[in-house]
Amino acid sequence: MKGLTGTFGIFFGALLLSALIGAATAAAQSSDGLLAQPSSDACTFACDTSGDTAGGNSVLQNNTGINNTGFGDSALSHNTTGFENTASGFEALYSNTIGACNTASGWDTLYSNTTGYFNTASGWAALGRNTTGYENMASGLAALDQNTTGDSNTASGFDALVFNTTGSFNIGLGYLRDSTSSTAATISKFG
Repeated sequence: MKGLTGTFGIFFGALLLSALIGAATAAAQSSDGLLAQPSSDACTFACDTSGDTAGGNSVLQNNTGINNTGFGDSALSHNTTGFENTASGFEALYSNTIGACNTASGWDTLYSNTTGYFNTASGWAALGRNTTGYENMASGLAALDQNTTGDSNTASGFDALVFNTTGSFNIGLGYLRDSTSSTAATISKFG
């Protein structure tokens, strides 16, 4: 009986959360179907008719794109027509304007990205300075942080390929702070 009681508790808890989110969504929806802007610094949660979901201050505030999700203060704050982006964390994908199909999780991940696409970043400041680079994957604190226009790089680990700026087709796995290559292409480093 104990397991059954827990199941009912979870069910009714989820039902209550769903009702609260529904009420918050209705309150945050503007008459034109776009996300309504908060009238104060209060944290907000909203969805719109274009498949966009926002939670936090200044999230998706300039958005006209579709299917974007932002959670955390100023996540996807400057997104205009970018689509199918996911940002979770303070200022994740902050500068993105038309970049598409990016995923950023963590404080300042993909912060400077404007038009880059198909990037995935996870970890504090991962791909933080990327502007137009595309098809990059960075996982770990500051992994590929200084990458600006390099594409098709893979970095996993604390500071992995941190000094790469414009190099493409590089792979770095592990702690690589002393990797000095900034523009090399097709380099693999492990350690």
